[in-house]
Amino acid sequence: ESPLLQEEKSIDPTKQVKLGFLTGLVPREKSMVFERILFRATRGNIFIRQSVIEESVVDPNSGEKAEKNVFVVFYSGERA
Repeated sequence: ESPLLQEEKSIDPTKQVKLGFLTGLVPREKSMVFERILFRATRGNIFIRQSVIEESVVDPNSGEKAEKNVFVVFYSGERA
């Protein structure tokens, strides 16, 4: 008998795990705060990656060039 194999059989194959993602830009100086807020808000149930954008990006709100990071966040479930 192997109890782990029995547990595997008891999983309902009709239930699907929903995996969502969110992408965008965040000001470089706020990137760590952004990551921390997401981690706390989701209780660590996210996978986040950030990358530096080498060129300055024009901020649509102010019209000024700003240094930003691009991010992708993966989460399970649906977005609120």
